[in-house]
Amino acid sequence: MQYHRASIQPQQIWWDLFRQQQDNLTNKQLKIEYIKFKLGEEYCSINRLIDTDFMIVSEIYLAVTLAEILDNLNIPYYLGCGIASSFWGERRQTEDVDIAVILELEKIQQLITALSA
Repeated sequence: MQYHRASIQPQQIWWDLFRQQQDNLTNKQLKIEYIKFKLGEEYCSINRLIDTDFMIVSEIYLAVTLAEILDNLNIPYYLGCGIASSFWGERRQTEDVDIAVILELEKIQQLITALSA
C-alpha cells in the first residue's frame, strides 16, 4: 500500500494494517474481529451490523466534516469534550465529541439537506 501524504487518513492506515494481519479472514469475519477489538465480544452477536457495509471514520473526521457543513451554512456551534481537549493538546481517554448548535428555524431544512448529501 502506498499513501500520499496529503491524503493520509489515520483510520484507513489502521484498517489496512489490521486487514493485513488478518488476511485469511473473510470480509464478515474481519468485521467481527474489528468489533471484538473495539467494542468487545458481546457486540459481535449483532448480525445486522456485521452483515452491512460500514465505514470506519474517526471522531475527529466526523467533527471536522460537521464543522465544515455548519460553517458553510453560517450556523454557530461549539465542539467540546474529549475531541476539543485533544485538539488543544491534552489527550483524554474518551473518544467522544459533544456538539452544541444554535439553530434558527429557517436553517433547519438547509442543514437536513446538507447532512443528507
